[in-house]
Amino acid sequence: MSADRLLTCLAECSTRLDGADTWPVLMKQILALVGEASGATRTWVFQTITLTDQHVIQDHLFEHISEDCWQLQLRKRFRLFRTALSAPDYHDLVRDRQRGLPSLLVTAEIAPGFLKASLERQKTAAMLSAPILVEGQWWGTIGLDDCQGGADWNATTIKFLQTIAGLIAGSIHRERQRVRSQQVAVMERTTGGGLWELDVLRGDVWCSETLFHLLGYPPPCARLTIRRLLRHILPEDRALVMASARRCMREGLPAFRLDVRAWRHDRTLLWWELIIDVTETRPLDGFPLRMTGIVLEVNDRKTQELELARTAATDPLTGLANRRSFEALATRLLENKPGSGTLLVIDIDLFKHINDCFGHAAGDEVLRHLAIVGRSVLRDGDLIGRLGGEEFAVLLQMDGPEAYAVADRLCQAVREMAVTAPSWEHSSVVVKITISIGIAHPCPFEDPKFALSEALRRADRALYGAKKRGRNQICHDTEGRQSAISRDNRAKK
Repeated sequence: MSADRLLTCLAECSTRLDGADTWPVLMKQILALVGEASGATRTWVFQTITLTDQHVIQDHLFEHISEDCWQLQLRKRFRLFRTALSAPDYHDLVRDRQRGLPSLLVTAEIAPGFLKASLERQKTAAMLSAPILVEGQWWGTIGLDDCQGGADWNATTIKFLQTIAGLIAGSIHRERQRVRSQQVAVMERTTGGGLWELDVLRGDVWCSETLFHLLGYPPPCARLTIRRLLRHILPEDRALVMASARRCMREGLPAFRLDVRAWRHDRTLLWWELIIDVTETRPLDGFPLRMTGIVLEVNDRKTQELELARTAATDPLTGLANRRSFEALATRLLENKPGSGTLLVIDIDLFKHINDCFGHAAGDEVLRHLAIVGRSVLRDGDLIGRLGGEEFAVLLQMDGPEAYAVADRLCQAVREMAVTAPSWEHSSVVVKITISIGIAHPCPFEDPKFALSEALRRADRALYGAKKRGRNQICHDTEGRQSAISRDNRAKK
């Protein structure tokens, strides 16, 4: 067998594999060329379907024979056949194929065992095989059988068959990439998102063209590293992504998803939904080796969600936090600083009289003006909300006389407020109001929710005391004792 003949076959096979024919047609052509160049009686390709420690399942995909009498592919026992790895000689052959090693077996020269018996049943005098490795995995095997004993196979033939196996592996890889590209295109058209894949150990990132477009990179697209990709995400959201990824690695979670804010290349701020799957793990400890994800632009959804969240947390009449929102925010503040701050509960004096005399439209206008005045008196760190009806609550980030002074300024500002409001009997009316305030200090309970509810209860009791003493007053509750100071008496002092 001349080296020139083998070299010519390699060139022809390479040309064919770059052609436009379908992959099954190409494989039949390749096996015919290899069989003719090598002088093999039978040329075949097995695909590895399943490999465990106990057995291997293979499928006899393609076969070329010099004469019909040597045909094996159509025999039932060669379709999806299972072979145990209990025989040492076959076990060693499979392990060599996993490592990418070729083998040349001459039936008359090998020791009695599973392989010798198998070759004799197939009337094979010699078998030369080379594994087909795709992306480092044993995809299958290409083999040459000599059933007549006349083949002259040597080191050159072995190298030749290994090269053919490499060409086939490259063709399989390209076919996978073609199918994958089609799948990516369909998914991106369907979702409007961009895809990426990360090799965790090497840090290599593959990004689809759509993802580059979402990032705002002009063509031709630059290669992205994982560090550069993460820099597009705002730092606080980037920390959430990294924490989720670490938890995924630590606990062996199969996937996670997050909404994050990210900058385009032109500094436009976007909302992204990240959907991340672990697609390959290390067998020993489940450590993620490969992660795949999709990036969806969700600006419209996040805008709607944020608006719904704002609406759910806001009193529609005054624009202040509603009761649920106030309690949630106040609880969070008390979690950060247990026992600190001062709680005010505010009630408009004789508010029912305003509604009865001038109508509910006038009452609504008074509530709106009180909210405006309250915001103007308070500092940025203070929290104000409408508990319901004419009752409001304030959590001040201060204690003692300073907090009392704020309550006093609030009473004074409301007393000076003149509200022009619609009336039943007149086109408009000027309404003057006063307020009563109950003050309590949150106690440092272990449960911030209980601390808030207890402070609200005591402030409400103090408010009742202010009402009982004639309204337009500030009443302070200290461990159940109420001490009231009349605003008129304070003015005299």
